[in-house]
Amino acid sequence: MGAPVFEVMFAALGAGETPPNPWDSGGAMREPIFYGGEGAFSFQNCDFAIEKYAADKPWLMEYRKAGIADMVAFAKAAAEIQNGKVSSAMTAGANAPGDLRLLEAFTLTAAEIAPVAGLSEETASACIGAFTLAAGRGNSTFATISDFNAVNGFPVLEMGDGKHLLFHFNALAEAVYESPFYWMFDDKTYRPCLLYTSDAA
Repeated sequence: MGAPVFEVMFAALGAGETPPNPWDSGGAMREPIFYGGEGAFSFQNCDFAIEKYAADKPWLMEYRKAGIADMVAFAKAAAEIQNGKVSSAMTAGANAPGDLRLLEAFTLTAAEIAPVAGLSEETASACIGAFTLAAGRGNSTFATISDFNAVNGFPVLEMGDGKHLLFHFNALAEAVYESPFYWMFDDKTYRPCLLYTSDAA
């Protein structure tokens, strides 16, 4: 990603010239921006999401069958369950990336989530579904690093038979904070309410 910047610098040095300041180029910033850490910690995304969408519970309940508090409880339960599964798998000797026991440790079901999150299985299933990239949907809009990546908005993958796969809990916490805004923004009848409450906040 930074190759063009280095090429210019090496060319200048080779010609005996003073290399240009790399930070004068937008290209020099692509790599640190792309690989930079998350904008907030997972617990911050979860906590702030509850405040951000407090006024939107009726819409979320009608169209997603779960409120933002339910979604946060689901995300926290997913992390707790996966931490336990991964720890158990590694204790059992699953330390190589290709070990299928590790892959299994990253799976989730509504039946597992519900009791840990304090939700009904129906609500847990609705939460999982809200953040699941459905099988066969693909990611056709993601062509360059600046394009929308559907996996950011829907970090849970569908496996079939009620099983889902989540590799990155921080991505789920960020999706809980970010995605509901875009769901509601797509509802043109609700959009004025959403923009009003966002401005007021």
